[in-house]
Amino acid sequence: MSDESRREPARAKKSKRGASAERMREITRARVAKRRARSETTGSSVPPIEVFVTDRQYLGLNPSPYQLTLLKAFYGRPLSPAELEILGECTGGREYPERPFSELTLVSGARSGKNSYIETPILLYESIFGGFVPNRGETVAVVLVAQDARAAQLSHRLAGDYLRQSPLLAKYLIRETKDRLTLSNGIEFRTYPCTSKSIYGYSIVAGGMDEVARFPFEGAADSDKDVQAAIHRGMTHYGGRAKLVKVSSPSGRAGLLYTDFQRSFGKPDPYRLVWRSTSEKMAPGIADAAFIQRMREEDPLRAARLYDAEFAEDVNVFLTAEAIEGATDYRVRERLPEPGSKYIFALDAAGHGEDAFTLAGVRYEGKTSAELKAEQVFGKVWEKPRSGVRNLEITAREAAEIAKRYGVREVYGDRVTGGWVQEAFERHGVRYVYPTIKRDGKDVYVTRSMGYLEAAPLLRAGRLRILDDEPTRRELRNLEQRGDRVDHPAGGSDDRANALMLAAAMAVQTIVKPGFPPSVSVIRTEIGPGGRRVITVSGGPEPGHDVESRDSRTRSASVKGTASFDVLCECCGRECCGPTTPASSMDEAEAVQA
Repeated sequence: MSDESRREPARAKKSKRGASAERMREITRARVAKRRARSETTGSSVPPIEVFVTDRQYLGLNPSPYQLTLLKAFYGRPLSPAELEILGECTGGREYPERPFSELTLVSGARSGKNSYIETPILLYESIFGGFVPNRGETVAVVLVAQDARAAQLSHRLAGDYLRQSPLLAKYLIRETKDRLTLSNGIEFRTYPCTSKSIYGYSIVAGGMDEVARFPFEGAADSDKDVQAAIHRGMTHYGGRAKLVKVSSPSGRAGLLYTDFQRSFGKPDPYRLVWRSTSEKMAPGIADAAFIQRMREEDPLRAARLYDAEFAEDVNVFLTAEAIEGATDYRVRERLPEPGSKYIFALDAAGHGEDAFTLAGVRYEGKTSAELKAEQVFGKVWEKPRSGVRNLEITAREAAEIAKRYGVREVYGDRVTGGWVQEAFERHGVRYVYPTIKRDGKDVYVTRSMGYLEAAPLLRAGRLRILDDEPTRRELRNLEQRGDRVDHPAGGSDDRANALMLAAAMAVQTIVKPGFPPSVSVIRTEIGPGGRRVITVSGGPEPGHDVESRDSRTRSASVKGTASFDVLCECCGRECCGPTTPASSMDEAEAVQA
């Protein structure tokens, strides 16, 4: 045996990263196996989205030109000149970047195939051909969140039917439950009603929000933004590869759908494609044009939302988004006290539950309804702490100190919280007063709805300015009116809005009395000492009108002999009645309508 054969085998050298060559070969083999598994799952080639949707081996759908253009544009596919024209029409004229987007916001009319032709096909395409392979022990899901449980069930059934009826896709479905479709690649297609908490804990490769304009708005539990945040959280691991689809017919000018529209429609957003089109154009074979035209004639406002994809305000909206935005002084968070100014403060004292303790103050000026102006000077919220126990005594003390800083010694608030809040404020030198107004000569307690109704005309006319606070604007936008009742939607809150509008309503009541009538003046002429003629004008409100009682004002004018004089009108204090020469018969009382 030669010396070379006696040598021991050379030891495996370590790589620069510290792993041995054998270990590196194991890692390489594992990577190859993972790529092979991905290839076996998705097939040797991935069909483009338009083939996946239209080919009978897959979904076998027959989308309209508008629907097909939308699908191709979302995935950055080449577009024909006719499709580029459709793209410009439905995206506000934005340029086509010819690359895939991460998010799609579809604003379209009812029965336009938003879910069946756009949302569900995209989610199924991502779950099967997205190239995602779960790691060991990882739950990877495609989630579709609908506005309620019934809509979620319909979406689940639609996705299951698409898989079972496809010759090539049926093999991927290996298990089905009432809210879950498990695929052979380990990815689960899950459907949920409007919820955010149930989505936590999964890796999410694609998500859908169906009829997102019907989700609760921000500030309510499981709001549209809460659901979106939960989906984004699950997508963190995949970055730009994961896709989010939001579809809905519009409602009012608020919520996530409207925010996306304002932010990205017609603008070169590299991540989000916002598409808007009518029911008739998106689904001409489904939407009945004659029926839609009849609906437009019967109820133009609802038809604009339901079929024309217009963000028209709902009939129950109390304050329009334009009025609220127009009343906001942006970048103004607080106004400091000014000597000589008049202030009114009001609060919503939450003594229990999850509601916040809120305080708001307004400064006002003006002597008549036309001159009245008010502006919010302060607003603060004391949220309930995580411990669940709110120290009401400390909160009342802080609120009282703020009111006294503006020279205010009384605050208005409702009587729901009981006597504790009155006693707490009185201990700190501020009176807690129940708001009242005069109705038919009687003091009437101002309910929450009455406060909104009294202050709303001031805001709509642009004579109530509010601070730059998005939660307050959101609460004002969410207010709904049904008859003479104004309130927030179920699950929402209006603590900030209530305090602000109550303060403004009491400012209105302080300056302008509702139903203020023309006053009746009585003119008497007497001959005083030295032959001086004394004219006395006294007056008061006409009986039967809804005003607070007030002392009659008296103005006198003295003249000698038959000299002319001016009579001052009781309603405005001006010489509006013109020069008057008294006759000898004026020593009898004469009633004059001012």
